[in-house]
Amino acid sequence: MSQDAVQIPKEHLRDYLLGSLCWCGLARPQDPDGAVSRRVLAAYEQVVGHGHFHIPFFLVFDLVLLVEQGYDAPFASDTGLTDWNDEQRGLMLRYEREILARVLQAPGMSELSEMLRMSPDRDSQTVRLLVLLMATLGEHLPRRAVLNPALLRRLSLTAPNEASRSEEAFCTWAGNAGFFSQVLNDFLNAASQQIRWAQLIREEDIWELTHWRSLSTEHLRIGCRQIIEVERRLGEFPLPKGMPVHDGDGDAETAFVDETYYPMGGLSEMTNRGAIENLVTSQLVYIEPGPEINVFDVRYLEGELLYYMRDEGSLRRKRRTIHFILDLGSMFEWKSRSWDYQFAVLTQGLCLRLLLDLFALFEHDSVHATFSYISRDVDPEWLDGEIQLLRLLLDDSVRHGWVTLQRIENVDLDKLRDAKRKSYALVLAAQNAADWQRRLDAQEEHRQPIRGVVVGVGGDEAAANDLLLERNGMSWRELAALRSRILAALV
Repeated sequence: MSQDAVQIPKEHLRDYLLGSLCWCGLARPQDPDGAVSRRVLAAYEQVVGHGHFHIPFFLVFDLVLLVEQGYDAPFASDTGLTDWNDEQRGLMLRYEREILARVLQAPGMSELSEMLRMSPDRDSQTVRLLVLLMATLGEHLPRRAVLNPALLRRLSLTAPNEASRSEEAFCTWAGNAGFFSQVLNDFLNAASQQIRWAQLIREEDIWELTHWRSLSTEHLRIGCRQIIEVERRLGEFPLPKGMPVHDGDGDAETAFVDETYYPMGGLSEMTNRGAIENLVTSQLVYIEPGPEINVFDVRYLEGELLYYMRDEGSLRRKRRTIHFILDLGSMFEWKSRSWDYQFAVLTQGLCLRLLLDLFALFEHDSVHATFSYISRDVDPEWLDGEIQLLRLLLDDSVRHGWVTLQRIENVDLDKLRDAKRKSYALVLAAQNAADWQRRLDAQEEHRQPIRGVVVGVGGDEAAANDLLLERNGMSWRELAALRSRILAALV
């Protein structure tokens, strides 16, 4: 709290809240029974309870209506432009244009607003969205007044038409006739220069609100958010262009379903050879009546008739299996001073990013991925909780059978080979990296080898594929470079 911040006493709290409504950027709805005021006040109490003691009530009021109504929300200037004096008119128009309109146009906001309208958990999700928005907006609001959230309990805001009188009463008590205008002016100046609007709503925010009911515990909510954040930040570093995909001699195309399946549609081009059922119908125009040889017969004998060529891309695809093996032991539960995340989050975020990269590289192939968590020296119940995080994030792929996750005592590499699929293995190992490397090297002797790479975790020196955990740990750029090296070694 800044030195000049005003601590709002209980007897002036109502004037502080009602008075701020004079600076709402959205037209206040008719509220004869006070339902809107009670709903917004409940949301405001939650926001303040998360540590945002300086947030003015009018900003929360506007954001609640903006989230609920989306692009249908009416701006105050539509009806109240002539009610403002010159100073207030300039500030309010800036507030509408530079704050509310930008929040409304932020990436993901329209999607979230539409989702919340239909959600049975709308109130709790709206409060969560407000808290997420305030994490950015609240940093740029001046701390001219703070309040104790305990004072908001059992408070009633009736008679919102008394806003002007309440503003005058509060400003008189505060000894500053322009209290709210100064707050808004400082907010606008700071926001216009410092807020990165494209990052106001992040990918992890959208995912959390969309999967609200699945996140039944704080562990699931925070863990999933952090894994998505790691994946997103790594994804901001582009991969090298033209990364080649190496397919060895033993990698043959295999049928998508089986050899008896043939697609009925999918015409890719035309050719002068083919089965009669694929004949382009316009070629029948060359058939002429009469016993003599006609143009159609000549073109048939000369191979000049046109046939459709069916697209076999959906019929024959390469089959690939990607094995992620996490043998981290007790290091899975560690947290380094060089990272803001537990190591379980960091490694799973890296694996998730790599999985999405491989899905993109093999977009035309049939790809299956398995995550094997080695349970040695780890509490199985705790490890199951960490596996559940990635299972939630990959829920759609898991349900379709594209991804499987398992807790296992050990992995037999010989059983991972499949004559009908090309196999890859990424091993993250703490104490057994050398043993895993030896086991992968032995696979090269087989006709259908496993293409793999081992990443040592927590080493004392930075080797090519080491992910360091201690204070000399990697930066985001170095971790992204490791991601590129892993992909290059795999594909």
